[in-house]
Amino acid sequence: MDNKYHPLVSIVIPNYNRESLIEETLNSVLQQTINNWECIIVDDGSTDNSINLIKHFTEKDNRFKLILRDRKPKGASTCRNIGIAHSRSQYIVFLDSDDLLAPFSLQTRLSFIEKNKPLDLAVFSTIGFKEEPGDYNLVWNILNKEKNPSHLRRLLIGDTPWATLSCIWRKTFLERIGGWEEKSICWQDWELHIRALLEGAQYSCFETTPDSYYRCEHNHVSIGKNERKKEHLLSRRQTIYNLWIKYDKELKARKVRFYFMLWAFRLTIFLREIDEKYEANETWRLCEKLGFVLSMRYLLWSIYLRKEYYLEENKNTLLKKILDKVFYNLLKPHFWDTKNTFKKIIV
Repeated sequence: MDNKYHPLVSIVIPNYNRESLIEETLNSVLQQTINNWECIIVDDGSTDNSINLIKHFTEKDNRFKLILRDRKPKGASTCRNIGIAHSRSQYIVFLDSDDLLAPFSLQTRLSFIEKNKPLDLAVFSTIGFKEEPGDYNLVWNILNKEKNPSHLRRLLIGDTPWATLSCIWRKTFLERIGGWEEKSICWQDWELHIRALLEGAQYSCFETTPDSYYRCEHNHVSIGKNERKKEHLLSRRQTIYNLWIKYDKELKARKVRFYFMLWAFRLTIFLREIDEKYEANETWRLCEKLGFVLSMRYLLWSIYLRKEYYLEENKNTLLKKILDKVFYNLLKPHFWDTKNTFKKIIV
């Protein structure tokens, strides 16, 4: 392939110690029904054999590019931004190193976004698998649940409409909004998608046959996977605070400020559950900084926290049941429900 080759789409993949999975991911790219793509793998300091496996692809097909992360901070977001900087394409698709693409994926996505030139972002259906596509069929989410869905509201409430691999982005838009947030150690995709919508992204969701596959169960640690550890919870708190400070006026105008108080409430409970009482109290004090203290929800949730109604031994308390009913009417679907309302098994 000559040096004048200009791919139309770049697949950017961060990699860290995925020798047992990365080959399958790269093969799914190689099997695409179109040829005008490039695949940029940015390694995050692997110590296993994954770099040698990637080199097998780069040596056989120069559409594959291996880049070693050469700056801090470490993490998937930094790797993705490095990939954006090295991309020669108009469009970008992000994969994790255990994700797979259906053979028709890039062709379908490029066809849609090329026919809809104003779009900065196009979103497609994603489905889960365990060992191979088709063995689980857990849809990531229903993209358009309502006639006029508010995807921003759904993101803020935690009903995440799409995954990282569900999207194809216009590169110039990603550059305009500053790419991925590199300081966060979790929730990077959630933050990027919210920021994109608040920045006025022109986007559309296409409820088509799923064209990408995310791995639901394996024994490997996912890059950037958030857990209920102190450092992850504090990173989430900082993400929420940063979004509010940066987009204060826009969030108020859209009347979605309440969801930031909801996350402060959730994180306060999570921190209490790992016995981080000081950080839990600091998290709930965010409501004071963000001007929520006169809200009825703030008063009710303060009672909930003070009485420790989130504990198993207090679940049958009469006042808790009353508050739960009030919360349910204020917020549907109520997050204390145990149902996975945003995922659906295909039968």
